[in-house]
Amino acid sequence: MASPDRDIELLEQADLLDQIHERFQNIGLSDPRLTTATAAVILGGRKVLAIHGASPEMLQVVFKAEAGKTPRTVADLESGRVGKAVIRQQFPNARINEEETGDEEALEGSRDAHHVDPLDGTSSFARELRYSTVADAVYVDGKPYAAAICHPYERELVVAQVGKGAHLFALDENLVLSFVSRRRQLEVSKSSLDGGIAFVDALFNANTSPRKFAFMADLVKLSNNNLGFRMSGSNIDQQLKVAKGSAEITLTDAVGGFFDLAAGGLAIIEAGGKFTDKFGDPVDETTQVALGTNGTIHDDVLDILTRHYFGYDGFNK
Repeated sequence: MASPDRDIELLEQADLLDQIHERFQNIGLSDPRLTTATAAVILGGRKVLAIHGASPEMLQVVFKAEAGKTPRTVADLESGRVGKAVIRQQFPNARINEEETGDEEALEGSRDAHHVDPLDGTSSFARELRYSTVADAVYVDGKPYAAAICHPYERELVVAQVGKGAHLFALDENLVLSFVSRRRQLEVSKSSLDGGIAFVDALFNANTSPRKFAFMADLVKLSNNNLGFRMSGSNIDQQLKVAKGSAEITLTDAVGGFFDLAAGGLAIIEAGGKFTDKFGDPVDETTQVALGTNGTIHDDVLDILTRHYFGYDGFNK
């Protein structure tokens, strides 16, 4: 027999899936894979908001030695739990590669894979900063298909589907998506690097720091000494900044798993930009450093990245 809490969660899932389908169907985005990913990130975002600002005893912060001493909190676990539950309900045989609980292989020949980051920017979250995101990227036959990202603090939902663009929806204070929710299609910046903004990965250690500082110094030269750097603590948030046209570059060099790249990268590409590994190839599950740009400056910046990250095997190697 299901518990009362489980019954409530199932009703919340069903209501949310109906809301998403109703909102998406008129703009050609009602594919069940995308609506399921959207429900997963909104439900996860609600858990993140509910737990934000909790006491250290409730947060239960654990530093993961196997992941470069990055933190995990109860919010990561709760967000991942509700997100995986709705994916499993809709696609019981899909592969789910989720940051905290690991990689569950596909069953019975399912072609689908969900790469889920239940709380990107946990260090910021644990310090009560408001930059964290929740993301799910759907791959089919090993290729990108769709992605959904919830930014609970900015009350924003970004969805992308291959060939159908990237779209931003406004959510209300309870992260509800309604039929009247504002929507805009995302486009990357058309600006040059001169006077631009670059977001760089906020994790600095012995493996990343020398390369990153050298990369940043050469970017400044490329920009005619007119470039601003930013860090928010969530790489997916930073990738969204490029997709939204609020920045020209994002560098991700502390890759904890493919979930750190897959959703934000697709949003950039569908908004008209580029997102590649250090060789200029599409990112995959072996990628350890990724570059996202507005596209027009990509090749010049990629030359700098390739030079400084030659031989780089990851932040935790």
